[in-house]
Amino acid sequence: MSGGVDSSAAALILLERGFWVLGATLVFSDLHWRVAERAARVAEALGIEHLVVDARRAFEEEVVSPFVEAYLSGRTPNPCPLCNERVKFRSLLDLAEKRGVDLLATGHYCRIYPSMRGEMGLLSHPSSKDQSYVLYRLSREVLRRVVFPLGSTSKGEVRSLVASRGLPVPEDESQDLCFVEGDLACFLELRLSMRGTKVEPGPILDLEGRILGSHRGLPFYTVGQRRGLGISSARGPMYVVGMDPERNALLVGSREDASFRGCALVGLNLLEEVEPGRVYLARHRYRADPIPCVVCAVDGATGSARVEFLRPAFALTPGQHLVLYSGPLLVGGGEIHEVCSKIAEAAGIREASEGRRELDG
Repeated sequence: MSGGVDSSAAALILLERGFWVLGATLVFSDLHWRVAERAARVAEALGIEHLVVDARRAFEEEVVSPFVEAYLSGRTPNPCPLCNERVKFRSLLDLAEKRGVDLLATGHYCRIYPSMRGEMGLLSHPSSKDQSYVLYRLSREVLRRVVFPLGSTSKGEVRSLVASRGLPVPEDESQDLCFVEGDLACFLELRLSMRGTKVEPGPILDLEGRILGSHRGLPFYTVGQRRGLGISSARGPMYVVGMDPERNALLVGSREDASFRGCALVGLNLLEEVEPGRVYLARHRYRADPIPCVVCAVDGATGSARVEFLRPAFALTPGQHLVLYSGPLLVGGGEIHEVCSKIAEAAGIREASEGRRELDG
């Protein structure tokens, strides 16, 4: 429980369905103690017991430190899928086991379904609030012990339900990065200074190698970024299309240059069997529109895959996650390791296999 509208509604729905409910709040950082206090007020209003779990150490080791490391290596991470897998659901299920609780419920907008093979899978929520993307790393074993009470409920219905019961919840939505208060660049600067790491400025290069300006440090930029570059070009608007950590260079080009034909995935987690050559829908960011794609190869031994898009994907970014769908059914996904385009050659990146060279065209 966060004390917000969604988790409060989830608890309320279960209570009104006759379930015994125990509320729990994970504290990920010092910012979260006030979240725990807010959740405790909601639990009191609901008449349920409330527990607070200090998960700061696990969150630092499994989420925050890898998040900073990823930026240092020229990637743009999304910590939410890993947090759900390694910290949030793991910690709450451990607590449930210790307390003899059968099921874990959260306020995510997602649906669970039993497949024909008897396993549990994920279905996207039929609204723009769908959160299945950040849950793709959950295993079938975890899904057997999880319920999502808001799976068929709209945000408007959730707000109305909570308001009708007079629960003390705020109107504001939860923020994307729950451990960053304020500007992300300031957070990164602070964390890097704490570890004695100095970020060096470097050149901004176009894809022909011409110097167009200078950047203040690669961690402060992301693929697809247009604003804040401080450059101009006769070719029109320029976007970040990649990074070359070896040369400490920020690579820029046109919007077309920042649109990619495919990618290599690592850390693959599949909830459904992938059929080579079948067309799936891929989301490469949480709020991104789905793009038709084909999975060209899956290597179960290494947990990797290659994906080719049927139309270019703008701002495909190493460190983000690509999640595959077949209609509303979540098939699986992985972390974007490399993108496939002429950017690879401009950055001095060489494909590791003939298969990737074929995908690059």
